[in-house]
Amino acid sequence: MRAIIFFTKVPVLRRCKTRLLDFLSPDEALNLQKKLIKENFSVLQSLKFKIFIFHSDDGDVQILKDLTSQNVRFFAQQGVGLGEKMSKAFKEIFALGYDKVLLMGSDIVGLKKEFLENAFLNLDTQDLVLAPSDDGGYSLIGLKKPCDELFKIEFSKDNVCENTVKTALNLGLKCEVLPRLQDIDTKEDIFKFIVKSDVKLLASGEYNANYIYEKDGVKRLFRVKFGSQIEVENPTLYEYNALLALQNCGVVPKVFKYYEKSEFLPYGAFEMEFLEGRALDYKKDLLIASKLLAKVHNAKTQSNSSFLQIQKPFLAMYEECEKMAKAYFEYEKADKKILENLIYFFEKVQNLGLNDEVENSCIINTELNNTNFIINQNSYIIDWEKPVVGECEQDLAHFLAPTTTFFRTDTILQNDEILSFLKEYEKVRKFDIYKFSKYFKFSILRGLSWCAMAKVEYENQRNIGNVKEKIDSYFKDDFILHLKSIFENNCSQTPNLGI
Repeated sequence: MRAIIFFTKVPVLRRCKTRLLDFLSPDEALNLQKKLIKENFSVLQSLKFKIFIFHSDDGDVQILKDLTSQNVRFFAQQGVGLGEKMSKAFKEIFALGYDKVLLMGSDIVGLKKEFLENAFLNLDTQDLVLAPSDDGGYSLIGLKKPCDELFKIEFSKDNVCENTVKTALNLGLKCEVLPRLQDIDTKEDIFKFIVKSDVKLLASGEYNANYIYEKDGVKRLFRVKFGSQIEVENPTLYEYNALLALQNCGVVPKVFKYYEKSEFLPYGAFEMEFLEGRALDYKKDLLIASKLLAKVHNAKTQSNSSFLQIQKPFLAMYEECEKMAKAYFEYEKADKKILENLIYFFEKVQNLGLNDEVENSCIINTELNNTNFIINQNSYIIDWEKPVVGECEQDLAHFLAPTTTFFRTDTILQNDEILSFLKEYEKVRKFDIYKFSKYFKFSILRGLSWCAMAKVEYENQRNIGNVKEKIDSYFKDDFILHLKSIFENNCSQTPNLGI
């Protein structure tokens, strides 16, 4: 007689799938655990073998019964440690008269009934069958009789499967190692399952991560979101569509496939081209950047209706700055001098006027810095998380403003460098120098407002790595004086970049 032990935990909020909580919320992790239990049990039900469920002793077992069946026998796992618990489960079922027993976990993804049938078939000639998992353990084990020695190894190591095979051979047991099964324990396990390939982290930010994988021998990127700073219903699809719309300009990565939101991917994801190269160097690559931006801003798209339309961009930027700076204005440890400087810049920007409307629209990135550029023989602009339909001058100003260039590279562009960039840009696309100057000043306020907000968040234990010193440097006298010099002339006069 044949039987399958379904070895699982009772799904309990914040106590299941804890290694996924750096990617999923507690509720999302719980729902994923339930999905895996339900799908794997459904595969078991498609077979004619007896099923027994051995569960953890925490939580309400009725949850498991609702996910699986009321008509199978449930046993609380007994023993100390995983090895002893599995050994006791095997003994319990063999004592009922079964002569071939498989034990499998509930974290498996992509399980097929043919796999289980083959495992039982192998037990006709073998004493032990094992299906390895990616972490060095195993997802399934099958026996024809109890064997305590197999479960006395250390289960916290990354060579559990290997050591189990060695123990079996030393005991004189015939052993068959089956094809690998995939468990879902970490976010990387999810991504591997989605793209059907090993993945390696390339870069990760606050809201996104890029993983390298191979498809047909060619490197690609799997881009996945953890959150978003843009208020749209589906931020991942929004970015995917932006790249799709800009494909013809030839300076953004190609996109290949979009993945809908699911229990595995709460924000969705997409596959895109992997581009070799380096980040932009402000001192060497400015003219390259100007040409790339001009091509993007000149891009002809079928429709801009799917993008956010900013009718009053200066008002929108001002309100965004107010929202960010509010955290510091309400901060009980706020520095008086920093408050005074923030008020100065808010007043200066407000006096420039907030109600101008977009006149010559195009798709803009809104978040450009040197890391948005891949420089190689054919250079590109990447990271299109927050594009909108706006004015090219906004992109140019944000990219060149000292509050942008100084943050990552300690660079403050000189006046002749900025003018050289703009002259090169104008060879491909016309722009309004007066409007550029105004956006330049709004971009400065935006950078300072973000830094003010980040100072508060850092004090409240938000992990922002090693940027605290950089943020503090934005409010030092020499940098503030430099920024104030940029506001000496009004936009209605000859544009002054203050450099």
